[in-house]
Amino acid sequence: MSEESSSTLAKEPRSGGRHAPPRTVGIVMRKPGDQGRNVGSADARGRRWAIGVGVAALIAAALALRLSLLVRSGWLLEGDDALSTLMALNILSGDRPIMLKNQTYAAAWEPYAMAVSYTLFGISRVAAKLPALLGSLALIGTTWLLAREVAGRAAAWFAAALIAFSPAYVLVLSLKPWAPYTEVMLFGSLALLTAVRLAWPKPRRHDGRVSLGCGLAGGLALWMHPLAVWYLCPAALTLLVRVRGRRRLLMLGWGLAGFAFGALPIWLFNWQTGGATVRFVLGGTQGQTADRAAVFGAWWSNDLPRGAGLSHSSGHSSGGAASACGRSTPCLPCWCSFPPCSS
Repeated sequence: MSEESSSTLAKEPRSGGRHAPPRTVGIVMRKPGDQGRNVGSADARGRRWAIGVGVAALIAAALALRLSLLVRSGWLLEGDDALSTLMALNILSGDRPIMLKNQTYAAAWEPYAMAVSYTLFGISRVAAKLPALLGSLALIGTTWLLAREVAGRAAAWFAAALIAFSPAYVLVLSLKPWAPYTEVMLFGSLALLTAVRLAWPKPRRHDGRVSLGCGLAGGLALWMHPLAVWYLCPAALTLLVRVRGRRRLLMLGWGLAGFAFGALPIWLFNWQTGGATVRFVLGGTQGQTADRAAVFGAWWSNDLPRGAGLSHSSGHSSGGAASACGRSTPCLPCWCSFPPCSS
């Protein structure tokens, strides 16, 4: 049956009489491309469902790993953690800090998050650790999104797995409620993600909203810590190279508005202190950190082997990363590589 004949209506006489009005019988035919579109949409739904299940399973495994570490350590709060804990108690009493106590560059993000956790669940070590735990898990999702946008789905899973099952040294630091290093990576990843989406736009994507979100995430990252420049500079350079014409003006306006609002706490703090953060950044390194060779040596001998999982945080690697690679097998970045934690 041809498509033209299928679109006509067949007429049937009624059984009631020869002059009865004809009864029409509709015949519905699908167009040739409908079946392919239905199959494609079903495949897309299946892929999204599989991705959702995979991400949920990855985050669940990462949560179990982190909870195992926290429980075995008795939800321990160390000296650096106590600063945020005490500030959170002061926030509940009416204090409104912008930066961490006696610091001009690190946001008081963790104390505010702790105060919310205390309000919801009561004052305890578990409640004090919850914001850092949630931030550590959220970083898995933002890393997956950024890697997928830049390098594809396979790279996204690989990068997310590296964050989810980091070596012990990195994992312990990500669960400490002190300076917001995890949060600066979280918001910095979101800023860079939205910048990449603006630089390589897709149909029906609203530049204004995405630009506003990019600026907001970048402003929050800058409030967290000046280390946000390692995210803000690539994001700005990507947009500068890729975007032209009126789109650049539109994104510049919305982006600057979001950035100004996101970084509003740091503007207020510097207005109150006469530019304390600016003076700190422009003042350069002082004391031991002024010796660049010594800083590099400490990084090579201690931070790099521990961060790469080549040695435990309690170990000593006198020969640096090279000797650690040569004399030992890298520690597995999973729970079985953790030493027993005393409560």
